[in-house]
Amino acid sequence: MRSFSGIFLAWSLACLLTACATSSVPAVSKKNTSVFNPDSLPDKLLVLPVKVRVHEVFAGGMVEMVPEWSAQAKAALETSLAAQLSQQAQGQLMGLPELSAAETKLLHEHLLLYGAVSSSAFLHTNFPAYGWSHKVDSFDYTLGPGLSFLREKTGAEAALLLFGADYISTKGRVAMMTMASLVGVAMPPGSSHLQLGVVELQTGDLLWLRQKQVVGNRDLRKPADARLMISELFSGDQP
Repeated sequence: MRSFSGIFLAWSLACLLTACATSSVPAVSKKNTSVFNPDSLPDKLLVLPVKVRVHEVFAGGMVEMVPEWSAQAKAALETSLAAQLSQQAQGQLMGLPELSAAETKLLHEHLLLYGAVSSSAFLHTNFPAYGWSHKVDSFDYTLGPGLSFLREKTGAEAALLLFGADYISTKGRVAMMTMASLVGVAMPPGSSHLQLGVVELQTGDLLWLRQKQVVGNRDLRKPADARLMISELFSGDQP
């Protein structure tokens, strides 16, 4: 998962621009609606494996990704996502089929591309700078047709992607944060991030995109927190 570090770094930098707990404005193609509406989803939806990284934040500010924690969060998020989709999606849900080495590489490359494109889409629809404000009303981001082979293999019309990142402070950092607050010094706490996207497989067009960030009081390794984050992500509710 190391090659996905750039995706999560871009997310983290983008989320620093937001308030402590936020649901992003949904970035929506003209092909879709402004909310995650099951009636607007394709009849056949390919659910790609969850990508998540969980990090430990030490007292001195050093950050280290923890594979065991990431695996725990992946399991909790996949269970929560499956439960949410079983309630909300009306069509047929499919998992990733068996892929050749070349197809696996192509999918990996497009996931990296998705990370870059979706981060740009998130920024330009939530913090539109001069010259980019038209992206809010005319959302036309695309990965290109490179994932169309998945449509041919599965019959799915679109793919759903869930990416996540979590930053968990050590006890030493929590103690340092408490001491610092007594003298009026603010230290950033841990934070949990999720991003949900739907991509049309034939064209690569991003149909729907939402990001969720909560600072300080969530842990994606915990099933209850994972369920709550997924529910809020789909609905756009604030914690």
